[in-house]
Amino acid sequence: MASRRKDGKESAVRTNVTCDFDCVEYSPERMEVLQKNRSLLSESDFSIFTSGIRLGIALMLTTIESACVCEIQYALNESRQPLISHHLRTMKKAGWLSSEKWKKWTFYSLVPEKKEAMMSLMKGYAQ
Repeated sequence: MASRRKDGKESAVRTNVTCDFDCVEYSPERMEVLQKNRSLLSESDFSIFTSGIRLGIALMLTTIESACVCEIQYALNESRQPLISHHLRTMKKAGWLSSEKWKKWTFYSLVPEKKEAMMSLMKGYAQ
């Protein structure tokens, strides 16, 4: 079923999902995948990624178990260590990271539930 948008273009509307591409078919399997991805992370979870640095940290920590600030700083090619620390603190406060002290270093890792959700989303978008 197609409908006209305000700009005059046609838009496909199927099962409460609006898409500007008429070629997309919303089979029950596709809708199930979309619903699953939608429920993995809440809107407040996504708001944590308003900074590219925080997204970079999350993506980095999906591939390695944990990292200290200097490793994250190096991987993201960011010269300002206090900026990295600020983003790590923000992510930890939001429930995305856990930390563990070892001697004078603090190692950060993604909370297991958030890591699973991120990996599932990345896998879904890679297909």
